[in-house]
Amino acid sequence: MQTKFIRWTSNLSVFAVMAFSQGGLAEEKTVNDLKEKYLDNVDQDLVKQQILRFTDLARELHEKNQSTASDACDKLETTWSVIEETAQSPDALVEPKSPFQDVVTFGNGSALRFWKIFSGWTKKDWAGDEGQDDEYLGNEIRPYREDSIRDTIRLTHRFGVNIKLSYVPLEGAKELGLTGHYAKRNDCVLGRLSSAVPTSVEDRFTPALSAKFFSDGAKESQVLIAQHDIGGQSWKKDGDGETIIDNNFYTHYLSNRLSFERGALAGVGAFSRFFYTAQYFSRNIFDLDYIFDPRELQANHLANTDVTGLDIAQPKGPRFVWLVAPDAERRDAFAAMAKDDLDFRRHFLAQNGKWKKGETALFVVYGSDTWTYNPEQEAKAIGKFVVNSDFLVSEAADVRLFFKHSIQFQKIPDAEGEESPYTQDYSFEEWTDELFTDDCRLGATAKEVYPKDLVKYYGKGEAAIPATVDFDQGSLDGTFLIGATIDPRSVRFSRDKEWCLAKFIKDRAKDPIQSLFERL
Repeated sequence: MQTKFIRWTSNLSVFAVMAFSQGGLAEEKTVNDLKEKYLDNVDQDLVKQQILRFTDLARELHEKNQSTASDACDKLETTWSVIEETAQSPDALVEPKSPFQDVVTFGNGSALRFWKIFSGWTKKDWAGDEGQDDEYLGNEIRPYREDSIRDTIRLTHRFGVNIKLSYVPLEGAKELGLTGHYAKRNDCVLGRLSSAVPTSVEDRFTPALSAKFFSDGAKESQVLIAQHDIGGQSWKKDGDGETIIDNNFYTHYLSNRLSFERGALAGVGAFSRFFYTAQYFSRNIFDLDYIFDPRELQANHLANTDVTGLDIAQPKGPRFVWLVAPDAERRDAFAAMAKDDLDFRRHFLAQNGKWKKGETALFVVYGSDTWTYNPEQEAKAIGKFVVNSDFLVSEAADVRLFFKHSIQFQKIPDAEGEESPYTQDYSFEEWTDELFTDDCRLGATAKEVYPKDLVKYYGKGEAAIPATVDFDQGSLDGTFLIGATIDPRSVRFSRDKEWCLAKFIKDRAKDPIQSLFERL
């Protein structure tokens, strides 16, 4: 039984993607026009061809990123042409539901697997053990090899909507002395709006913006990632105890510092992986004498260069950025749409033909070196993102686009005995296995996100680890699913003593045990 389960959790090389029929962009669509319109019949051969088309794009971009004569906006237009070529019609989107294998891959992802969003891709990721140097295609596009898709599959933010953007600096950037992309206009930015969890999970809407800043010359893009909270924004209750569902993309600011907000228990699963990945790499890879804060992504790296590819001798960028709705009317309009339709992609698609290209702001950007929960009052407005195209949804782009994250390597204030400015977050002393796993929470313990070949040595110290085991290597699978479901040492039960695996699937199957054995 256990052998079959291990084989099942490890066999993740089949990526169940759905396909769609191509169609032109619909004009002047409203949310009600598009509500609940998803593809019933999917053309799997077509979507496979479109996914593979992005490998050609990866090669083109990698060549441009190695040429000193390349142009930033040419890189953007090359990318955008493939997104247009593979775009879905707004009234025929792929339904935002993660296939079962995707969920398994996320659940079993090890620290090494999660770290790839920061480290980027290797020749092995692109071409396997026998890959040649010319088969490495960079970090603009996600690798796709059918025999190892589990190694490169997007673990979160699976569904999104794409847009060409300009980044326009504002007066606050001068006042703060910012440099690079923060100081010089860039009309060559690719934006992707997404939710960490598909909107088919009604209480986990987790909006985020990823932005690729392309530069002239032999440079890969620099990426800004901004999200509000790890646990999403639909965790509060109304007076009757019912969850308040909020799929308004503009309800909260987005920031490079992801809040681990107290009370948002739906986020403990993802956060446990972030935290233990940070712990693993701090101690075993970087030889740090502290655990870096997994909540804080980097923002100041955008100050290092600008759209011309110029390297800044003394760069200055903000430690924190916040992306805020341009006005209350925008926030209210998206709130109204979210009441009628939970799929945020249609909220943006409905703006095609309405927002003025080159004029309408997507977000206003605030910056500061000091954390605040009120950026509009306590930080400087340093720039804005302006839309330069229609919004497009592409299933193939969702699978292949890659936005490399950058970590800030800041210390955790309260872990250092300092007063934490993050007063709305769970405190460091609460970041425990009990918080992460109690009452069937989908969190992982430290050893469950370690690679399999290191788990047996967990907690024994480096002296006990054979020389043949390298902390830099290891399986890309963790042990979470085995530990959480059938390992008697760590199997999860609810507070009322119900087996968590049965609890998770009972709403989907009349007989959860029979359903489990069918999957095995």
